[in-house]
Amino acid sequence: MKHNYIKLSSLLFLISFLVCSSGIAQTPFPKQQPSNLPTAVVAPTTKQVKKQNPTAVQNKVGINSTNSVNGIMPKEVSVPKNATELSQKDSEMLQYQITESQDLLKQNGDYYNSNTNPQDTTGTNVKVFKKSANLTVNNIFEVKKEAFKLNKADNMQLQSTSNKYGRTVVTYQQTHDAVPVEGAIYKVRESKNKIEAFGFTTDKLNTNTNYKVNAQVALDNALKSVNAKQYLWESEKLSSLVRKDISEKPAGDLVFVGPNFAPELKVYHLAWKFDVYATNPQTSQTIYVDANSGKVILTIDLQRDTQVHGKGKSRYAGEVTFNTEQYADGYRLEGLQGKYQVPVYTLNMNHADFPADEVITDFIDEDNIWDDLHNENRDEAAIDIHWGMQNTIDYFTDKFDRNSVDNEGMTIFGLAHLGENVANASWTGGWAQFGDGNNAPYVGLGITAHELTHAVTQFSANLIYSG
Repeated sequence: MKHNYIKLSSLLFLISFLVCSSGIAQTPFPKQQPSNLPTAVVAPTTKQVKKQNPTAVQNKVGINSTNSVNGIMPKEVSVPKNATELSQKDSEMLQYQITESQDLLKQNGDYYNSNTNPQDTTGTNVKVFKKSANLTVNNIFEVKKEAFKLNKADNMQLQSTSNKYGRTVVTYQQTHDAVPVEGAIYKVRESKNKIEAFGFTTDKLNTNTNYKVNAQVALDNALKSVNAKQYLWESEKLSSLVRKDISEKPAGDLVFVGPNFAPELKVYHLAWKFDVYATNPQTSQTIYVDANSGKVILTIDLQRDTQVHGKGKSRYAGEVTFNTEQYADGYRLEGLQGKYQVPVYTLNMNHADFPADEVITDFIDEDNIWDDLHNENRDEAAIDIHWGMQNTIDYFTDKFDRNSVDNEGMTIFGLAHLGENVANASWTGGWAQFGDGNNAPYVGLGITAHELTHAVTQFSANLIYSG
């Protein structure tokens, strides 16, 4: 009996010890909600907050009775003892999401508007509308004119319609009093349930369409700035071979041009636009002459080699430029990079689990402005990959005089959209591939550079990853 009592006492003591230890053994770090972004593991710096009343906590993130929408009121919440105070950045993000949600509710789910990227400073917008029988890509600017901040004198003129690659994309240009606005372009894409519009319009066109300098005087001023001995239209042989619109002396187009199109312009100008091709000395230029002062205000060089520069808004790095290649069906994410002309390609794996000929496709854009990759498939990740790999190759060349990752000019290519929600990126030994994560693709510059550095290690140190 005494023996059994000792065993029972020991058991009770052990249980008591374990119960007490459970409180002592808790992690000193407060629990955090899992993030959809990859982060380094560091000790939190936020301080714990004492229990507060729900109203104070609501006001902390900007929730109050004035934010109710359609009679929907935020519920009171209780604050856990181990709650941590939101950082200013997190608070601002939460407030932004609340505001966007309220705006969406006010529109009854019909319209949503946001910048394509929080770092976008150029004014390019994404506007998403619920598709209906009364709203199509052909009448969107009439039905939803107020959403685009168009004035009575503004219209959107149809430029082109494309049904390639299983999607309908319509391109429009803004006109003001029937005068085109340079760079004020919207691309409208239609899908099964919604219509998305990507682009820019301006409401800062106070200038009227009356001008003091006619087209002939403006052309004379443009030609004086070129000062060529001979122009294309003066060459009988060459002018007979080129397309008709440049074979004759330019008549000039009246346009508005301003800071959205050329940062060096601080205001919008009514201007005459001329494409001027000279043969001696050889130059090709678009020249804008102010239609009131007669001065040349902007000149754009039209001469290009085979490799051209694409432009677009990446997911993480904002507005970027990158090398592309032009084909008959449009521009593709490929180019020769740096002084060693290293071939760099970015391809679409289309969420397949492994690469195969039947699943890999090219990313193609018709005008080399890649903003329409911002879509529900998160195709803008391809811009980050392509730009990131090209910059990494430049870094290896500039800092170490290295000719690609193997120092022998090896072709570099990256595959976007690896699998479904794969939270990883990798160097396979022959190429790089990138997963989309949980709504946060693994394609930042730090990640693309990391994967190509694995390649440098492979070809320089010949290390074996084991253990």
